[in-house]
Amino acid sequence: MPGNERYLLIKAWGAGFWSDTMHVAGQLLIAEITGRIPVVYWGVESLYHAPDPYERDAFGIYFEPVSGRTIEDLSNPDFTYFPRRWNANNLRTLTRFSLDDFKDFSDIKSVLEREEDVLVNDVYLWAEHISPFLPEGHPAYGKNAEEVNRYLFQKYFKPSPAMQEKVDSFYRDRMSGRHPVIGAHIRGSDKVKEYQLLHEVNRRYPERINQYLQLYPNASIYIMTDEERILSEYKERYGDRLIYTGSMRTPNEAIGVHELTQFSREAKGWDIVQETFLALRCDHFLGNYASNVTKAISWLKNWEAGSLEWLNL
Repeated sequence: MPGNERYLLIKAWGAGFWSDTMHVAGQLLIAEITGRIPVVYWGVESLYHAPDPYERDAFGIYFEPVSGRTIEDLSNPDFTYFPRRWNANNLRTLTRFSLDDFKDFSDIKSVLEREEDVLVNDVYLWAEHISPFLPEGHPAYGKNAEEVNRYLFQKYFKPSPAMQEKVDSFYRDRMSGRHPVIGAHIRGSDKVKEYQLLHEVNRRYPERINQYLQLYPNASIYIMTDEERILSEYKERYGDRLIYTGSMRTPNEAIGVHELTQFSREAKGWDIVQETFLALRCDHFLGNYASNVTKAISWLKNWEAGSLEWLNL
């Protein structure tokens, strides 16, 4: 292995799925600026980890690798590491945030100038925190936050072969031949605890869907929701027009999907990624900008003007 290679190990920060990918995106921008080779390892700290998180990376379950290196390449006793609490023997271990964690990455300029062989980060830094340091000539130089994220998401977040087959199989069986399709991401369950306007936003969906159906009477509706009560409402309202996956859902807003302990964390990740990439097959999409799922959908595809709408208040 060339002796002048330097690396960036990107660990999960332990939040919702697409929030964690936004964290990864910011770190990938650091890798591009510094010339470090990025390696993503979602271990036991991830909410979507594999059953054997100390042995298997969960990011690679859902996505293609971001480089040709793995965590094994970074576990070298001759390497130097930053922050100093990391070493060749503990890269897979669970960590918890402390003030020191944030202090280590509070000065982005100094982070970009670190000389250690391996930079390890599980602290959330958005791409827009990093983009002011992009050099001229970089593809995202001078771009706004949406454009920077679109560049990163489309470049790096490619479904793994198994995930791609899962998406393609559902599309062949349930969506192909039913275009035009209007998609709708309708958050439920415990999202209302952090977004008090959720119910008001959700009430806007049927009106906008009905307007679309007036323009396209033969259209189908693809619904993404994490709450069974919402799905039942839309089944009753739209009948056979409705397209939906068999993803796990909560019975009501009193409980979040993460609290459904009868399902594995890996299974939850499969559901989220499948539903997200199926949304990209829609002709029109309605979403809520308070949700990172809709943000990811907006970045993963170059939507035609007017074909993606935010139903916020």
